Amino acid sequence: MRKLLLLMFVAVAAVTSCEKEIPPIPAEIIFADGVITTPTFTSAEGVATITFNSAKAWTAEVEAEKTWCIISPASGEAGAEIVVTITATENESFDNRTAKVTITSEDVKEEITVMQTQTDSFSFEGAPTAPVAATENTFVITTAENTGTPTVGTLPEWITVATAPAAKGLTETILTFTVKANITDDSREAKITITSGGKGEKFTVTQNALPLTTTQFDKDKGIQGKINRANSYILPLEDAAHKLSIERIDDYWANTDTDLYAGNDATKTIASNADMKIEVVWSDFEYTDIVTLYVNAANKSMIVVTKNLPTKGGNMVVAVTKANGTDILWSWHLWFSDIAVNEVTGVASTATALPSGQKIMDRNLGAKSVSGSGTETYGLLYQWGRKDGFPGSATSEGEEPIIYTPADIDGAQLILNTSLDGSIALAIQNPFIFYISKPGINDWAITGPGSYKEGSTRWNITANSGKGTKTIYDPCPRGWRMPWDGNFSGLVRDDMAAFPWQKISETTASGCTYGNNANAFFPATGFRHVTAGKLMLNGRYGYVWSGAGVVHSGALQHGYLMTFAYSYVSPGANDHRGYGNSVRPVQE
Repeated sequence: MRKLLLLMFVAVAAVTSCEKEIPPIPAEIIFADGVITTPTFTSAEGVATITFNSAKAWTAEVEAEKTWCIISPASGEAGAEIVVTITATENESFDNRTAKVTITSEDVKEEITVMQTQTDSFSFEGAPTAPVAATENTFVITTAENTGTPTVGTLPEWITVATAPAAKGLTETILTFTVKANITDDSREAKITITSGGKGEKFTVTQNALPLTTTQFDKDKGIQGKINRANSYILPLEDAAHKLSIERIDDYWANTDTDLYAGNDATKTIASNADMKIEVVWSDFEYTDIVTLYVNAANKSMIVVTKNLPTKGGNMVVAVTKANGTDILWSWHLWFSDIAVNEVTGVASTATALPSGQKIMDRNLGAKSVSGSGTETYGLLYQWGRKDGFPGSATSEGEEPIIYTPADIDGAQLILNTSLDGSIALAIQNPFIFYISKPGINDWAITGPGSYKEGSTRWNITANSGKGTKTIYDPCPRGWRMPWDGNFSGLVRDDMAAFPWQKISETTASGCTYGNNANAFFPATGFRHVTAGKLMLNGRYGYVWSGAGVVHSGALQHGYLMTFAYSYVSPGANDHRGYGNSVRPVQE
């Protein structure tokens, strides 16, 4: 019995001794071969599975607040080839997102990083839904995208775009489109595509044509005689867009006519300057946002858009240049006036017949008023034979006026530019230079064709029934021309009542009025001096050029004019061509 008990004790001890030598089973998580522990989902809802072995019980948990990532099951017992399903709900946001899934078994942890891509987004707002303005303008499109910087497809030459990114929830990009003025005769449209990361949107831009006033252009267009196109345009004070001819450029530079002293330079023709520009040379009123200029070489025109012109109008000289913006091809006088012009003939209804029978304009060329309003009746002052005038006096004391230029857009008192050795070609290319005369010559044109030695026909080619013939240098608007030497005959002081002197006062200009007719007032403008360009004798003497040249002392140095003062009138006088005197257009 004792032996049996001993054997039993030994057996138990042996068994007990064997159990203590068996090590505990460790916790362990082993992913199956080929398992991707960084599953990536598109923005759409998706499902992935993770297979693993676990020696002991386990749990799976998604990091806090990542509710879009769902796991099932979330716990389990030890086993082999355990499958956990990971579900990513649809990503409706515009950002990529991640979530960490942690599988834990006792002190063993394994992490799975779940990634889901953004919902790609590209949209914009601000595309024009109606035709854009015919004048130059801009419109702004704001895009919202997470697909990269947007790109704009091919644009026509009349639309440009500038990009300015600005970050918000999505990336915002500001696209500012600039639409050039439509100076063609028809409306136009462009289809524009904006793309980003494979996504794209389209829209259409339509631009109407300017509502152009084309009467003067139509009358000037295609004229081959060259004399009827104008160097000065009378434009009304209303808001409008005017299409005007620039063919004077070719009248001079493409011409070989020696009678016209033409330029004959093919590099300065319209055809050779398709990228020409237009600029203001000077203006006697502030013109910013009031007058806008465009030039179109293709249809040989310039466009003048006006808005809120001064009540009494004003004068502006504009020039068409080569692409460099400095080499002037030709210039024109834009006369913004209340003159009632016949749209067909170009002639004002207020023309008055002089004793000679010739009808005259009711004011000097460039005047802002007909009579009784001081220096506003003066108009511009011209050197004989030049197409471009210079501002007259601002006061009866000869004070220089305030002038506005691209260099002085806020206005500055005129400091007249002067130069020696002028010529017709130089005068065309420098319309704001007053060419002073050399002693003994007294003519501004010293060199080249049409100079003082031969230039008696700058303003009139030949006598035409006592009227003369208009030339390409005539400064008068269409329907008008320079007076001929006999046009002022009969304006004499024999009958004081017929051409009385009007005394100066605080509000009234000095001058003479023919036949007590307010439309035939001749102001005493004075002149710009031949050797310095200085304003002189304003309010005391009047000088009005004729278009006829005259031989004086054996040389072609003078031009006919009418001169008057409080005590006399001389309708057939003559003087040095370098003076700057008034011009009173007469009806063609």
